[in-house]
Amino acid sequence: MLPCCGFFYIPDDELENVTISGCDFGTDWTVRHEGDRVILETEDGASESVPIVAYRSTVFSFADKGEAIYRSCSPRKISGDAFTQNGVTAFWNEWHRRRNA
Repeated sequence: MLPCCGFFYIPDDELENVTISGCDFGTDWTVRHEGDRVILETEDGASESVPIVAYRSTVFSFADKGEAIYRSCSPRKISGDAFTQNGVTAFWNEWHRRRNA
């Protein structure tokens, strides 16, 4: 979920969803939606249940700050290969679809 030293985007054929793959040193955990709660579970089995409303608010706040930083920087120069360009396109398509749902 939080890549450490690097990652790349793997777009689906429709450029609507992206798989992000990175190194093995990042932080990862399971996120399960169960009714009006979200269960967060670490690899060692520790878990926490939070109301979905609070979870959404926290995730959206974090995501909005990340996007604001991205947008405040100089325009990106994406490498010329189609795979990389499609990965970035798919990332932003999925990002905005999920954020605006």
